[in-house]
Amino acid sequence: MLIDISLRLWRRLRAALTAALVALAPGWALAEPTLLERQTVPGSVISLTPPPDFTPATSFSGFEAPYGASILVNELPAEAESELYAGFADLGAASAAVAVQGVTLERAVALPEDGALASLKPLVYQGKQQVQSLVFDKWIALYVGAKVAIITYQAPVDAGPSEETLRAVFASVRLAAPLSVEEQLAALPYAVGDVGALTLDRVMLNGASLYTLGALTPGEPLPIAIIAPAIGQASIPEGQRVNTSGALIRSVAGWSDITTDPITTIELKGAPATIVTGSASGPDGAPLRFKQWMLFEAGANAYLRIVASAPADQWDAAAPSFETLVEGLRVK
Repeated sequence: MLIDISLRLWRRLRAALTAALVALAPGWALAEPTLLERQTVPGSVISLTPPPDFTPATSFSGFEAPYGASILVNELPAEAESELYAGFADLGAASAAVAVQGVTLERAVALPEDGALASLKPLVYQGKQQVQSLVFDKWIALYVGAKVAIITYQAPVDAGPSEETLRAVFASVRLAAPLSVEEQLAALPYAVGDVGALTLDRVMLNGASLYTLGALTPGEPLPIAIIAPAIGQASIPEGQRVNTSGALIRSVAGWSDITTDPITTIELKGAPATIVTGSASGPDGAPLRFKQWMLFEAGANAYLRIVASAPADQWDAAAPSFETLVEGLRVK
């Protein structure tokens, strides 16, 4: 499968923390810290006020600074609260959850008493992370509201904002009421028309959306399609598009024994595009087939990527719906 669909909530916590720790591979002062304007993470209910020099990230959900600092945001369903909160409840429990990633949590961080913030029951911890010879300052926080939010800050030691500023950032976190499906779809940088027999399963952070043929059930592979825009990234030069398309499909997590047919270049929706088809073994070792479309120069996006996959014995039945989905796409 292209995504983790496990419903085991503790595994969700570990997965979210792993993504935050791997993918981004020192009391209160009297002066008021300087922050930017409040910003909402696209596609989420989470908003915060980033420190100066931080801008929306282009390759993950959150914010980044040019000197290697980042604030990564993970949003999980509200039903994850009980187990995630228990696993984060004190310094010992939280330390155990992240130790395998080379993180040493040193202390809990107290945030100011504030009604709106207190309702989110924040748990915030500060420490360090060792990555080979490099050491990073690390803050990890959990908030519970309409959704569950895990916020992770990382920066090279002594290179990031002051502790005063970071406290203000973590105190600024708010969780709004969940957006309706219609509101989530309206905020995407693309519009979806006819989807054949597929159904929308969810809209994800950074503008991605997931469609399935049937209901997602843990341990039972089924046909899925993911639409993912590359928001704010630099355009990919024409001569690099075929290689980029192949590299992306070969990097899908959980797939092995990936075999691709020759990559074709076409014009699709008035934009240059590539198509990659092939086969692979899924996380359970079962054979699957896939097709990837990449539309380049897609509006404000560097590209719009659609990846469809299905168990090999279900591909022929699912393929017409995948084609219908792509045909109905429109870049805003």
